[in-house]
Amino acid sequence: MTSQEIDGCLFSFLQTAYHFEAQEKRLFNLSWQEIYLLQLLRYHGPWQISMLGIRMELKKYQTSRLVTRLEELGLVRRSAAGGDRRQIHVELLENGRAKLAEIEAYHRQLFTAGEKRGGPGKDTLAILQKAIHQFAALVGIKLEE
Repeated sequence: MTSQEIDGCLFSFLQTAYHFEAQEKRLFNLSWQEIYLLQLLRYHGPWQISMLGIRMELKKYQTSRLVTRLEELGLVRRSAAGGDRRQIHVELLENGRAKLAEIEAYHRQLFTAGEKRGGPGKDTLAILQKAIHQFAALVGIKLEE
């Protein structure tokens, strides 16, 4: 690929990611940052709010705002660990699990529909996943499995 083709490919990726996130925000009323936070809680269980901020590379007030919004939507709950108000934990509620299931069902539907129309499907997704992991390693990002 030429430099211009690489730049065009990355621009197409950026456009797609940008508009896909905007579409998901309209459909599910959640940003990717909020979805990522819900996913972290689902995979790791309740977390200290400070550790969530570190994992997501956010300042304390940014993490607190995210958690507050998700709490207002009834998707998470924060509580003091062992009565210590300095140690705040955040846990995923059943409504949060249901919202993630709804989002994931939508994603699976997209690839199933694409496959049925002869477009990108599950095989393409498997190739894409491998490429994403390789690119992430190249730029020093450790993705979770």
